[in-house]
Amino acid sequence: MGYLSDLLPRRLVIIIIAGAAAAAAVFTAVSGHRSELLLYVGVALMYGMAACIYPLCLALTHDMLSTAQIVAATSTMLLANGIGAVAGPVIGGVAISAFGPAGLMYFFAGALAILVAQALHSFVREKAPEVADQSHCVGIAPVSTNVIMDLDPRQRP
Repeated sequence: MGYLSDLLPRRLVIIIIAGAAAAAAVFTAVSGHRSELLLYVGVALMYGMAACIYPLCLALTHDMLSTAQIVAATSTMLLANGIGAVAGPVIGGVAISAFGPAGLMYFFAGALAILVAQALHSFVREKAPEVADQSHCVGIAPVSTNVIMDLDPRQRP
């Protein structure tokens, strides 16, 4: 999604991804009980798209702020993420109690729908950076220290 957000306005990509994730959550809530395959496919689609939202929002935030503001904005986003990580399971549990197992997916769909509404409002009302002015996606290869190699039993001494 990072490369897509380099070609299109990031807010538009956030709207598309969050909307698709909400649709996948509704699909899972409605049809997940019919078969395990539908449940797994629906959850994979929903989470696969939802997991892209935070990095896209972070990139959009970095595009709109000066270098001096980035640390404060990133820490605020991490705080909001932490609050959601604490509140989400509680609200999800209440949704499951109220609506059964599908309640969790309905909760996800509702939260993602709120994000879509906020992003649409922002897309219409606020000026975003031009696509040419956006920073570009930088792929990062997973790396680790050499200590991990020493701990891996498949490696020769």
